[in-house]
Amino acid sequence: MATTVGILKEQIHAYLHQDTKTDLEKVLTDVDIALFALNNARKKAELLHNFSTAQVRATGSISTTTGLSLDSITTDQPSAATVNLKAIETVYLVLDSTGLQPIRMRTKTSLAKRGKELAVKNFIAKDDRYPASLAASVAAAQPNSDTICYRHGRYIYLDPVPSAAVSVKIDGYRWLADYTTDSDTDFITDKGSRYMLLQGILECNLYVRSLMPRTEGTLNPPSAKEIDDALRELVSADIQQSEFGIDWRFR
Repeated sequence: MATTVGILKEQIHAYLHQDTKTDLEKVLTDVDIALFALNNARKKAELLHNFSTAQVRATGSISTTTGLSLDSITTDQPSAATVNLKAIETVYLVLDSTGLQPIRMRTKTSLAKRGKELAVKNFIAKDDRYPASLAASVAAAQPNSDTICYRHGRYIYLDPVPSAAVSVKIDGYRWLADYTTDSDTDFITDKGSRYMLLQGILECNLYVRSLMPRTEGTLNPPSAKEIDDALRELVSADIQQSEFGIDWRFR
């Protein structure tokens, strides 16, 4: 049976000796503290790891002046939706005749080093026996090879600046949606139920103060080591799931 948000909330209530959601609501009126805590626990895990369940392919158009915002972008896979993109893995130019062509991705800071790289490239080309033939071969094999996509804040741009908007595909990771109901479940709540429980207890305890460090008794909060170990187990399970069957000789 999959571990749901409702099951985790019941465990948190029991651990904190808070029998119901209403008991926790006495601390913050009309706020489901256990649900709030579980969403915070998931966000912490997302900040530290890109989960395969959050992997998407998105479509966008990079403007010549305003670039492309990552805060509201349309996904193709696994389904059509508008999401906030958390991390970029690969950017592709959409070519009419040959499909998709991956291009280099950089930060705006690293783009400043491009001039030096081009200078080195031109110096080597002068020493080549057939520089014109070599340039033609490279251009034929890698069209748009000089096009670079760079990120500045929550926007991406192309360099050199195109004369018109350019269609791109993006492989990346989105921020997962918040849990809203007791029936919600996903890879993190199911395979990472131990982490979600321990971190959720800690998040709740910030408000209810049921747990205090002490030398005797059973009211100690979960330790940082317990939570870190549980998080590592969750991340390890995700890596095994996403990389199973891959032959690394051909990566």
